[in-house]
Amino acid sequence: SYVFGRASWTSETRFGYSLNDMDRTDAYLKQGIPDILPLGGRAPQLSYSGFSTPGAELWLEEGRTWSLEEKYARFVGKHSIKFGGSFMHFGVFRNNPQNPTINFSNKADLLSNTPSSINLTFGNGNYNGGNFVVGGFLQDNWRATPRLTLNLGIRYDYDSTYIAHPRDPSQDFGLYNLNGLIDSQFHFGPVRSPNDPYNPDAGLNLAPRVGFSYDLTGKSTTTIRG
Repeated sequence: SYVFGRASWTSETRFGYSLNDMDRTDAYLKQGIPDILPLGGRAPQLSYSGFSTPGAELWLEEGRTWSLEEKYARFVGKHSIKFGGSFMHFGVFRNNPQNPTINFSNKADLLSNTPSSINLTFGNGNYNGGNFVVGGFLQDNWRATPRLTLNLGIRYDYDSTYIAHPRDPSQDFGLYNLNGLIDSQFHFGPVRSPNDPYNPDAGLNLAPRVGFSYDLTGKSTTTIRG
């Protein structure tokens, strides 16, 4: 954070950086037959009431997020004017495959290989994903009278579309969404491009701000705010 000022104005600049890096691998996840696909030969978790072999997972989280903000404030007569903007870029990645879970109703079903349910968690592959947010604001604290102060302002924000790309160009990865409902019979449109997975921000995100502070007695003993 860097602040610079003079008698009637100040400016403030902020920069932030966040790194998320976590890698947790349960050793049992690597047990099993040789892989044809990554983690395809994982030894399963077998369970019935009162008995279970180990469960295991791979949990990866990575991401770099950084932001830049600038604010400027100035006194002009009865006005205290402030304006500024911010930009934030999000980078994210998460993958969480687990070994298969095969549940049996009892020991006899386990010995006869008659499962009651099977759960497979493959994870979501390796990718780089991210989007950005940009915003700006303008506000004025106006001392309209010795007893009445008005706070007027407006803010704008824009969220970009989140896009994900595979880390390995030979692998296919992305967000695949159908292009909305066509009719009331739950027929959907075609699959959208992974580079345009959903309708982007409409772009007109304006938030007005109106407030006041009124000194009811003129002696600063009772103030009404709204």
